[in-house]
Amino acid sequence: MEITIKAIILNKDLNKFLIVKTRDGKITLPGGRMEKDEQPIDTLKRELKEEINLDEFSYKILFPIDAKRYKVRNTEKLAIYYLLIYRKGKIMPKNEIERVKWVNIKGRYPRWIDELISKVKKLLPLIKNLEL
Repeated sequence: MEITIKAIILNKDLNKFLIVKTRDGKITLPGGRMEKDEQPIDTLKRELKEEINLDEFSYKILFPIDAKRYKVRNTEKLAIYYLLIYRKGKIMPKNEIERVKWVNIKGRYPRWIDELISKVKKLLPLIKNLEL
C-alpha cells in the first residue's frame, strides 16, 4: 500500500491554511509519498523541506488529524494528514510545486479539503489554548 503524508499548515492567527499548486496544475496540501523504511514524521519533514523550503524549526507539529484509504487505478493508498502551526521561515515553492498560497479557513474548497478543514475548525478552541 502506498502511504502519503500531507500537512494542514495553519498560520499563527489560525484563520488561514496553506495550499500548493503543482507544476501539473493540481491544487493540494503540501506533502508526499512515504519512502520505504521511513516514519510518517520523517516523511512530513522531508517533504516540507523539498516542496516549500520549510525546515523543522519553521513549524510546530500538533498531531495527526485524519487518515483516509482510497484507490487509484487498482492501487490501495492511504493518506495521513497532520495539523501544523506555521512559526517562521520563508515559504517558497520548490521542485514539483509551482505556487504556494495562504487561503482563508472560512472559504469553500474541494470536498476532501472541506472535510479536513471542518475538523480543524472544530479543534480551533483547543488549539488556541495550546502553547504554540
